Amino acid sequence: MTTDLNFSNDNFIKNAEDFAYKLEIWVSYLAFFKTEIEFLKKIINTYPFQSNVRNLFENIQIYSKNLDSFESKRLLILKKSSRLKQQITKNEKEEIQKKYIQLVNEFNKIEDEILTFIETYNNLKNTIYNYVYALLPA
Repeated sequence: MTTDLNFSNDNFIKNAEDFAYKLEIWVSYLAFFKTEIEFLKKIINTYPFQSNVRNLFENIQIYSKNLDSFESKRLLILKKSSRLKQQITKNEKEEIQKKYIQLVNEFNKIEDEILTFIETYNNLKNTIYNYVYALLPA
């Protein structure tokens, strides 16, 4: 995936602000996902499911492990995003213009990583919700 942000002369300030703004939106999503991950883990680990469901405990353990993995990935992406945002907002205009190709490449990598994370996380979340929903008494 590529971004339409372009650090060219006249549009530099606007593009840098767009860049930082988009990163901030992703940080907000990642913060919300923390709450969702904790909620999903609590549901699958504490809900009184009937123990006669086939592979119940194995599935719960797999989902819990997957959620832990997503939490680790979330924290790593959050750290990378925050570091890049600091690079954009703390550096002087001239310094960023010297590094603009590198910054755009880093942004594109983080963008791909975040969008992949969101897609795979949403798939896992849907799988867990469908599984739990099927276990609930009618």
